[in-house]
Amino acid sequence: MPNNGRFEKGHIPWNTGKVHRSSLEGKRFGKLIVISYINKDKRNNALWLCKCDCGGETITRGFMLRSGRTKSCGCYHKDITSIKNTKPRITVQSKVCPACKDNKLALFFGLDKTRPDGLTTYCKHCKNVEYKRHNKGKTNHLNAKRKIAIKIATPKWIDLKKIEKIYNIASQKTMKTGISYHVDHIVPITSSVVCGLHVPWNLQILTESENCSKQNSFTVKAQRGIYEPTNQINLLIAKWRAK
Repeated sequence: MPNNGRFEKGHIPWNTGKVHRSSLEGKRFGKLIVISYINKDKRNNALWLCKCDCGGETITRGFMLRSGRTKSCGCYHKDITSIKNTKPRITVQSKVCPACKDNKLALFFGLDKTRPDGLTTYCKHCKNVEYKRHNKGKTNHLNAKRKIAIKIATPKWIDLKKIEKIYNIASQKTMKTGISYHVDHIVPITSSVVCGLHVPWNLQILTESENCSKQNSFTVKAQRGIYEPTNQINLLIAKWRAK
């Protein structure tokens, strides 16, 4: 320890990098055990050979060990990453939402790896309502933007009753099955690649999970700088017109 501005005999300041070669040998730092001194790097930091509990070996700087910034050969980070990337295991088929007090199927809840049952505490509907209540400005802006986009994408000559019929079919399927169904645009009406129309042959009925996973994606092929829909979409349009 410093004494009257001087260091006692045998004490080495932290930032000098002058560590005795045998001072760290045999010591444990996290999952690492120091085996031997190797050399010094270009910044005069001592390099040590360490063995990890997993069986691997690594070379690291002495100050990284003493400060606790290096605790393993890299296996610890891999384990944590693999745990974060694993999907939660759903252990229940249904659950009661504490907000709406309804017993709903597991598909009406989000996934949460930190929960014992693998599901979020509140159902998707209640979380959506709560989010809209706390973010009224953003919600109103997105709704207005969506209405304007649909209005622009709807031709004046189109029969609106046919579009309304598709939305009614989706709502009826939701009521019968208990699974939320959405009406999706095959060719997105707002996209950086293409802009579709709000017309009956450009609408399809999908489940909520399918529609959310699809998002605003659209598969196209470029020919001479012109983007054309895939053959699947052309077939759907042809079938609709044939009716």
